[in-house]
Amino acid sequence: MRSLFRRYTRRNLRLATMGSIGGAAVAYEVYRRRDINQTTPLLDMIRKDGLNVMSNSVAVATSSSKDDFPVYTREEVAKHTTPETRIWVTFRDGVYDITDFVQAHPGGAQRIMLAAGGQVDPFWLLYQQHYTENVQKLLAPMRIGTLAKDDVPDPSALDAADPYAAEPKRHPALVVRKQKPFNCETPVSLIPDQYITPTALWYCRHHHPVPLVDPEEFTLRVEGEGLRCTDFTLKELREKFPAHKVTMTQQCAGNRRSELHKVRPTQGLLWAQGTISTGEFVGVRVRDVVESCLLNKDDKESVDKALSKIGAQHVHFVAVDEPYVLLSLFLSLSLSHTHTHTRTGTTPRYRCAKR
Repeated sequence: MRSLFRRYTRRNLRLATMGSIGGAAVAYEVYRRRDINQTTPLLDMIRKDGLNVMSNSVAVATSSSKDDFPVYTREEVAKHTTPETRIWVTFRDGVYDITDFVQAHPGGAQRIMLAAGGQVDPFWLLYQQHYTENVQKLLAPMRIGTLAKDDVPDPSALDAADPYAAEPKRHPALVVRKQKPFNCETPVSLIPDQYITPTALWYCRHHHPVPLVDPEEFTLRVEGEGLRCTDFTLKELREKFPAHKVTMTQQCAGNRRSELHKVRPTQGLLWAQGTISTGEFVGVRVRDVVESCLLNKDDKESVDKALSKIGAQHVHFVAVDEPYVLLSLFLSLSLSHTHTHTRTGTTPRYRCAKR
């Protein structure tokens, strides 16, 4: 039951954020292009080689000890966390100055700064796309020293903390492009067999581990401008609001990237044609849930008018995935899209906010 619910949770996250993905992707692309317009040797390498993440990529050690590197203690590294002091991080036994790379980091400066003055190893356990040859090539020229022997992290301790240790079992027919985080395609030969893709054969697009969600303990909090802060259990959501069903075909934006890569180097997983699936999604409407939490709403007043009156213009979804909460990745949806059908158990918090 738990693994099945986790699969539903993953699927529902896609559905709940569907309306914002386009805008988020455009915003990221604009941000990335703004930084990529700069010219440094590192950025030239990104342009030339790309950061292609292959399914069977293995770590390339760039941190082997060298006698000509100065030795730094963990305490000394911890003092370097700003551009003024230079931004240092460690990987295995190496010390790296990443100051000039921070703004060009494809995942954003905010994320990479979480490791400033400390180890990148725990973050790379989560984001294992870093264990590729191209990423290691980018890292190597930034090395400035060697970590003191007593401060080098124990690899076995990191292995024991594997965030992907509780992943659900997957169908053996899936075409796996990456194990951690798990990314796979629906076998192309099976796509035409059924209009509704079987749950076990849905493609998976992941950046994080599948969240562990207990249906009996799950609660959804709704809060924000003009709203009564309210927590709903899964049972309450099912009993208080009418269910709606939507049949939807969903496709990853990277579908067929492997073909494009043959024409020009690209970034990301080299997908074939199988990142497309169709499903029936049943759940309550965000609009209904928000309406139940409105303060001072006239019985004859529409939801749109009530929200407009208090100046609320966006809904922010905070996902149940721990990495999303940790990194404060808020996805916005225009209230004009709050009719989106979403199954309960997808996001732990909705918040209405002014622009």
